Amino acid sequence: TSRRCSRATLDHDRTCAVKTTTRIACLVFGAALVAVPVLVPLGGGAPAIAGKAAGLPLLPSKERMRGLAAFGRALSAYHFDGIKPRLPTREFSGRLELEIGGRSIELIEVGPAHTSGDAIVWVPDRRVLFSGDIIFSGVTPIMWAGPASNWIAALERIAELEPTSIVPGHGPICDLERVDQLHGYWTYLLRHVPEGAGGAIVELSEELVMGAEYRTSPWGEWRAPERTLINVAMIARERDGESGPIGVPKRIALLSAMGALRERLTAKGITVADA
Repeated sequence: TSRRCSRATLDHDRTCAVKTTTRIACLVFGAALVAVPVLVPLGGGAPAIAGKAAGLPLLPSKERMRGLAAFGRALSAYHFDGIKPRLPTREFSGRLELEIGGRSIELIEVGPAHTSGDAIVWVPDRRVLFSGDIIFSGVTPIMWAGPASNWIAALERIAELEPTSIVPGHGPICDLERVDQLHGYWTYLLRHVPEGAGGAIVELSEELVMGAEYRTSPWGEWRAPERTLINVAMIARERDGESGPIGVPKRIALLSAMGALRERLTAKGITVADA
């Protein structure tokens, strides 16, 4: 059914669309800033935000807006008010040893994987490892940089250290069993995402998440399975020879598709609790 819209209505709708899209972009890049440690690997610092809004679509499609709305609902349990990003004050490359409070710690560069500046913190005398977002415990990881082979290498590096306890970027404290599960997840995706899959990311992702192998694997019990769509997209991109950071419009399109997949999985009875 068509309806006639006044200029005021159109202006209001356009403003709402821009505000919604810009808010999503702020959440995406704001979250990245919040996650940046004071010490970061060389070249892996906070992302530049200036000018990013220029690449945003003015009027996203209805389908994309629904996907973004679903993604927004997934973030509704989180409160970003009052957060003040602490930007890096020092860079390092490879490995850095520090003494803090009389205890020796080691910072080890393992990215790019989740982001371009992934690093882990190893406390050798207690055999405790702070993994950052290399480890998602009980929740599906999400890859914004990659390649996936780097993430696997980072997991193998963690396993070599033989920590007794791992403090993950997401989820509860875990041990090497979770590292093995994540290794299996990335290996599984690399095995199932072929070359030329870039045009069928949505269909392939839903097929994988709903498939018997996925559902009966350890990652079939993880929260937020819709994130697999972004991982599939990033691996497909690798397969097609693309590299480097993805732009804001592409990131928003992926988040929109992920939100839409979340809705479909929920309708099919798949648990998509957030973390």
